[in-house]
Amino acid sequence: MYECPNCGGNLRYDIPSKMMSCASCNSKFDPYEVSDKNGAQEQEEYEVTVFRCPQCGGEIYSTDNTAAGFCTFCGSSAVLESRLQKEHRPKYIIPFGQTKEQCKKAYMNMMGKAVFAPKELKSEKHINEFRGIYMPYWIYDVQQGGAGVQLKGTTEKRKGDYIITSYYNLNLDLNADYDGIAYDASSSFSDTISGNLAPFDTREMKEFTPAYLSGFYADSADVDNSLYAGEAEEFALGETQKFIEQYPNLRKYSIEEQGKMLQWKLHSTVDQVNGAMFPVWFMAYKNNNRVAYATVNGQTGKVVADLPVDVPKYLGASAILTIPIFLLLNRFFTVIPSILLGIVAMIAAVISFVYYEQIDDIAAQEGKENDKGAIAAKKRKQRKNHRKAPGGENLPPKSDAQLAAAVEDEKKKDTRKVVITTESSVVELTDPHMAMRMFDTIIMVVLVAGGLITGGVLEQYFTRITVVLSAVAVIVFWFRAWFRMDDIDARKGRGMGLTWILIPTILSVAVALINPVSDLYYYSCAGILLITMLIALVDLICCYNLFATRPLPQFHYKGGDDRA
Repeated sequence: MYECPNCGGNLRYDIPSKMMSCASCNSKFDPYEVSDKNGAQEQEEYEVTVFRCPQCGGEIYSTDNTAAGFCTFCGSSAVLESRLQKEHRPKYIIPFGQTKEQCKKAYMNMMGKAVFAPKELKSEKHINEFRGIYMPYWIYDVQQGGAGVQLKGTTEKRKGDYIITSYYNLNLDLNADYDGIAYDASSSFSDTISGNLAPFDTREMKEFTPAYLSGFYADSADVDNSLYAGEAEEFALGETQKFIEQYPNLRKYSIEEQGKMLQWKLHSTVDQVNGAMFPVWFMAYKNNNRVAYATVNGQTGKVVADLPVDVPKYLGASAILTIPIFLLLNRFFTVIPSILLGIVAMIAAVISFVYYEQIDDIAAQEGKENDKGAIAAKKRKQRKNHRKAPGGENLPPKSDAQLAAAVEDEKKKDTRKVVITTESSVVELTDPHMAMRMFDTIIMVVLVAGGLITGGVLEQYFTRITVVLSAVAVIVFWFRAWFRMDDIDARKGRGMGLTWILIPTILSVAVALINPVSDLYYYSCAGILLITMLIALVDLICCYNLFATRPLPQFHYKGGDDRA
């Protein structure tokens, strides 16, 4: 806590004036002068009060020692435990530029468009719980190039029936410096949220002083600076490659070197890594065993929020919209019962497709499969427990980058390569998740195309073919969703909406193949399918709410590198 030199009151950083302000006498002071007078400017460490949540174990810290009344990460309202601790000093900080009132206004502007969001997310009580937190980041500086960089280029031109290819050796003097490539250094801060909040303007970074933390909180870094070094080099490489391709004297050449080869020839390397603190307004909304986060970039005012859907609101609006659509269709279109069954079956297949994709997204989020910081923290904990276990191997410690790389290697073992050939190019998809999404899309394209073809050419077989194709799609997505749900703790034991669609879909196949004379069979199957699709849609909204919220976090401190 910083005391006012004039009256002894509490000094806090004032965002509009960018000065330290006294709450008692309203005096203003430069943050660096305040730190110098407190003897904190030249030290490698500074003292903070660490607040720990008794519910989830999450930790935040501040230079103030006032009690924190709720947890930012899990939304619990319990008074947090506190202790004094020494923290390493990061090199840079971006001070808050957006006040709390500006943050609330930006959030409400976004919420005004979220018509189906629960009313609790718009209540004044929750909006007032926005808390200013400095999040830790690693700042990478990458250097590339030098004198005498040699690349190979080609040009092509057509002469009659021949294509003439010319080869060139290109000698370049290229020097590229990329400063301020930022990645978050906290496993508790989702890579998805930090990526969506970006960019921060690193040109506004200032030399760190603890005075900027007065009146705010900060999260601690628990991943080391090796984790995102590869991503920083890839980003710099991509920017340099675009520059080379667009440079006037080189635009006519196709550069042969790509990827790792180009990186090697450009002598691309991370020159240095520094710790930094970036400003984020943070709010947690707790609902039973789930939590939703709302964040605002404290520099630019950009809003990123988890937005669950209020089910009664959504169903009410859907019902109101459905009535005029039904009346219009009933007025201008007449569909025979067998065709109706085929159309409803196709809609059921589409819902099954959407349902499975949502389950897949939830499983990826719940398992933090795309969050490198969380992956590294999880692997580090597993490795530590293995060393402690009786008879466990004495495994040497690994860096976070090595731990995350091990997970990427495991993913690559399950890779399915999909090759897409067009008239002009061949595209290889080696990402297993993307490959499976492509497979799903192909299933739906075959289904829709099959229905359109049979409807236009073989009308008498329309119902049989579309119902059978729809049933195959529903069964495929049902099996895949069933196994994928094992990765979602929040969904275990609740059943699946696809099960409701599966049974009447199989019944529809039997009716379509038997082709009974009475229309009652077709109407009955179509009606049952519509009812079960409604049930599945409600469950799909519940699935979306799982995706739009997160399980209550459980932190296991500590590891990584706390210099950020």
